[in-house]
Amino acid sequence: MIGGMTVRAGGSRLLGRVWHDWPCWWGDFCAMLRRSEPRQLIVVAQRGRGFAVGTALARCGKGAWRGKGLPGMSGGTPSGGGCWVVGVIGVKKKERGMRTRRMAPIVFALVAMLVAIMPVAAATTVVVTPANTQGWSTADTRTGGAVSFVADAMAPSGVGALRLTTNATTGAKAQYLHAANTPLAAVTELSYYTKQVSAPFPGAAASYQLPVLLNGTAGFTTLVFEPYQNPLRGPVVTNTWQQWDVDAGLFWSSETIVCSNGTITRARGGPATYTLAALKAACPNAVAVGFGVNIGSYNPSYDVRADLVSFNGMAYDFEPYIVVTDKDDCKNGGWQNVTTASGQPFTNQGDCVSYVATGGKK
Repeated sequence: MIGGMTVRAGGSRLLGRVWHDWPCWWGDFCAMLRRSEPRQLIVVAQRGRGFAVGTALARCGKGAWRGKGLPGMSGGTPSGGGCWVVGVIGVKKKERGMRTRRMAPIVFALVAMLVAIMPVAAATTVVVTPANTQGWSTADTRTGGAVSFVADAMAPSGVGALRLTTNATTGAKAQYLHAANTPLAAVTELSYYTKQVSAPFPGAAASYQLPVLLNGTAGFTTLVFEPYQNPLRGPVVTNTWQQWDVDAGLFWSSETIVCSNGTITRARGGPATYTLAALKAACPNAVAVGFGVNIGSYNPSYDVRADLVSFNGMAYDFEPYIVVTDKDDCKNGGWQNVTTASGQPFTNQGDCVSYVATGGKK
């Protein structure tokens, strides 16, 4: 039974239910089935936004299994992505060789269902701190605007986030950008989290910026996604962390650029009318030369936050400090780069090791 639907193939009934974890723990799945005979698992592994389908033969009673059909499948986890065990077909030993064609109806039905219910792919995460900015810069931040790292217990990852503020002047601007050199046609995943702390405008939030050369080596403009101009993504909620699926949204362009298949018209401040697909079609030679977050000018008295800014599967986690989690983090001078959970630095390696050994007491 999957999503209220029983799927059959070759006379075998799908016994399991949708089961997802990170990584796939067959032991948990087996505990649910409470069966010891060999069973055929249908596995869908997510890599980026694609799926790889394969099977694994498991003897749940002993926790042993072997996988096939999924590159990199070893030790219980398909490498390089999340894994969803979507079903188990009850088969006897003599049926271990069940052919793929008997499984095809199940696989097709399950993949179609998973496209609708699976969460956004987990990205590779890079931690950015004031001491290690990982290539980020304040770029075009102007007088009256500021970018800083702050502690935030409710941040989507870690203990903090990026803070962008502007003062009461209309010329203030706060920006944090990272360089890129990626054909726009190859850009498939853009997302980020925002939080509005305070602002005079109800829809205030950091915008997602995508600087591009729409003609490959010329035609510079910035494509801008603003949450409030994407009502289908949901409203901006004060003091709440919200995730925005930027690549599925609408952008406006800061400049008018004539491309080989159409003209992208300047609309500073909106309205946002361009989809990523439309931009790719109009400007097939476009190159993304950066990405980041921004509070533009004429947005005074903003106090907003951003975190997990993601570009093509690489998410950047902004942290004011890195909390020690293992005594090995303290060795070889590492104690100078980590802190306690409250952000207090250590005086030496022994102090750091002691903090870990005592479960966080200092």
